Amino acid sequence: MQQNLPMKHLYTSLIVLMSVFGLSAQAQHSVQTSCAHVQHPGQKCPGIMGLPTSVDTFVPPPAAFEANGERAVVINVNYNGFTPQAQTAFQYAVDIWSSLLTSTVPIVIDATWEDIPGNTLGFASASNYFNNIPGEDGSVYFPSALADKLAGFNQAAGQPDIECSFDSGTNWYFGTDGNPSFNQYDFVSVVLHELGHGLGVAGSAFVDNGLGYIGFFSTYSPATYDVYVANGGGADITSFTDGSTTLATQLQSDNLFWTGANAVANNAGINPKMFAPNPYQQGSSYSHLDENTYSAGNINSLMTPSIANGEAIHDPGPIIMGLLEDIGWTTETIVCEGNEVLFSIIPDCYGTETTWQIFNANNVLVASGGPYIDDFPSPNGLALPNNICLEDGCYTFVISDNY
Repeated sequence: MQQNLPMKHLYTSLIVLMSVFGLSAQAQHSVQTSCAHVQHPGQKCPGIMGLPTSVDTFVPPPAAFEANGERAVVINVNYNGFTPQAQTAFQYAVDIWSSLLTSTVPIVIDATWEDIPGNTLGFASASNYFNNIPGEDGSVYFPSALADKLAGFNQAAGQPDIECSFDSGTNWYFGTDGNPSFNQYDFVSVVLHELGHGLGVAGSAFVDNGLGYIGFFSTYSPATYDVYVANGGGADITSFTDGSTTLATQLQSDNLFWTGANAVANNAGINPKMFAPNPYQQGSSYSHLDENTYSAGNINSLMTPSIANGEAIHDPGPIIMGLLEDIGWTTETIVCEGNEVLFSIIPDCYGTETTWQIFNANNVLVASGGPYIDDFPSPNGLALPNNICLEDGCYTFVISDNY
């Protein structure tokens, strides 16, 4: 049975269909959201902006990742207009994600190669959001791929779980070695970023005409992402009134943080900072990590709102992996078949000045980290553990303080 339900602002796009499906005890609401071509005023799909600047940084894939290794989830992609080179790079990004997450239900992606105006390199969203998932809070909405994983079956057979688009006019680097030139954007990094949004790194809150909005339907039911965002004083973002200037102020406060236990633990006990600039930036604010805190070369920089020429990051990073666990994903532990190297970086109060790199005997960069954040909560800094997997051989470790 299908019926009309009260419409509510939605972060990705104009709501084109809302259906109710009969369940044994509760009705399940499905919000179908296609952001590829139709935008709701004041809303925009989470995307990534191309910066005109150039850097030379590379964060490699997770230490034990193998391009042809075992996968704990099947991800199928329907390509529309892609070149063979672009498909190869896209599949490499898919392989990284499929080595890190688990699900018994295959994930389906619709990917489009098209002209995107402005400096947007790509954008993506879950195709559907579902509530009343067995064993979960019935008022909370989960993105399609995650809803399928939690329920153990496909919630919307025949429909994609993620829809994404990438700009056909960008000067892309399609290699998988993380080595774009000074005037190229790394395609693998951008695909990894956008698929992260489709998997659930995206909230429902946004600002339009000075008012802040959050949630689905007239009940303002949150996305699972929304549940874990709070301001610096500890007030949950969901506690602020929908359609209010107060909520708009919070969303533009530069003072929003992730509170989920797994992401916090993966960030040395510090609440990860979210991107919440003033003024609000459509498609960037709220659904990304903070750009200044996790800048190019940082292990957690994949899900920031922008990327520079020459910047490559092929690892979601510990914060995002913890975030995905917080919202409901089960992550896969990859076993190191080489030498597991454990070490800690202890920055002083000026962590943004500290970076490190590891090169193999052929002078190829195999791992890097930093810069870190300033003003750590102790006079002598806080130990930040690192765990990397290295093959037998000789390596050079370089640590820098740019002061």
